[in-house]
Amino acid sequence: MAPPHKIVVLLKGYPRLSETFIAQELLGLERTGLDLVLVSLRHPTDRKRHPVHDEIKAPVFYLPEYLHQEPIRVVRGLLRSLRLAGFGAALRQFLKDLPRDFSRNRFRRFGQAAVLVGEWPEGAGWLHAHFIHTPASVANYASKMLGIPWTVSAHAKDIWTSEDWELAEKLSTAHWAVTCTKTGHAHLQTLAGANRDRVHLSYHGLDLDRFPSVDAGSSEHPPLSCRTSPPQGGRSAGGEDGAQTATAEMGETLLHPISPLEGEMSGRTEGGIAHHTHDACGCTPAASNPRPLRDGSNPQNPVTIISVGRAVPKKGYDVLLRALARLPADLHWRFVHAGDGGERAMLQRLAEELGITEKLSWLGAVDQKDVLAGYREADIFALACRITADGDRDGLPNVLVEAASQRLTCVATDISGIPELFENDVNGLLVPSENPEALAAALERAIRDPALRDRLGRAAEAKVRASFDHHTSIAQLKSLFETAARERA
Repeated sequence: MAPPHKIVVLLKGYPRLSETFIAQELLGLERTGLDLVLVSLRHPTDRKRHPVHDEIKAPVFYLPEYLHQEPIRVVRGLLRSLRLAGFGAALRQFLKDLPRDFSRNRFRRFGQAAVLVGEWPEGAGWLHAHFIHTPASVANYASKMLGIPWTVSAHAKDIWTSEDWELAEKLSTAHWAVTCTKTGHAHLQTLAGANRDRVHLSYHGLDLDRFPSVDAGSSEHPPLSCRTSPPQGGRSAGGEDGAQTATAEMGETLLHPISPLEGEMSGRTEGGIAHHTHDACGCTPAASNPRPLRDGSNPQNPVTIISVGRAVPKKGYDVLLRALARLPADLHWRFVHAGDGGERAMLQRLAEELGITEKLSWLGAVDQKDVLAGYREADIFALACRITADGDRDGLPNVLVEAASQRLTCVATDISGIPELFENDVNGLLVPSENPEALAAALERAIRDPALRDRLGRAAEAKVRASFDHHTSIAQLKSLFETAARERA
């Protein structure tokens, strides 16, 4: 049986290029028959979107990002919420939280909850939040106002940068919670105390239909160097075609529907990773040929190292660049980075200081099809994740699962959930974080030894295809929603 009501899914921002795991999950839940309505706390800022975003049919609405920008909606939401029996409980929770977090953000969360309640989609009877920090705060207040249950998916940064008292409060009221790594699961279970059984482990997994084996042959999507990448930063104005116009009514007030971004916005590509030939542009789709057994000895045929991720501190790109700069002069390699982020300019300056600029290509934000082409053209995937001073960290980065699905040797750090996928020298190479010397040694080993890369890549792909199929996580989530619906009935 399916839940008897629509499920409102509360998101911090939507759509986001860096959160394909969420989009993949939403589409998977829709395909099981669940009726979803998406509500985002923020408008999109990425200038591209993944194909999966266009396949999701759920309407998307936006709450006020800042309360002062839409005071009429906020006042109307508060007035409507005041009439509900649960408003007092929500207000008491807010007043309990406020002394421990006296901030504009705390007031904003309560105001956004009031707007959500005041504009509640017709027929919706369940609230699910992605991320246990800001979205879960809004969900917790709204749930109390409405008198309906709420649930939460916790990930990484939201767990490790939140105060324990706040996580414990939310876990005491959420009907259930899921998270995607063993370390996060253990931490949340400890904080949940007597409610520890409400916390479940569910790996995101990967939609393997979108990441077929390299043995399956190539799509006709050409390598990255054959296409342009979008300009950095800014928000697309979007367009009318394909807009999701469904609205949710409560009185005369409507949640604000999405205006979609343009799917393919062009700009200048700063580099590429193809080495062969294509009918139209001089290169070949990567999977039409097996990976050449490059060993870094030929300057005309360097080993390609790729990394996909936002240029933010927790990704450790400064450490990766310092490791690359330590590689011996007789090795011939090139590095390709795909992703946006606030540290990109700083990293480019660092690369210049290290004297490796000529070997680097910075592609900016690319969509999932381009990322797949990049994996298939590359020889090694590298990621130097770290735990930052404020506790921020990745869980198990989805890009590592994606790269492994394409038989790429992955060289990464041994933090958080990464060892849950990789075992050193069995299906990947793991090194301590913040250690450019160890990272350089692992990269050198992988560059010089194509047979090692083949062995590790095949083992990593086998593990992903056996244990990280996203259909498993979708089935787990659907079961949780259905069990909760039966309990309520």
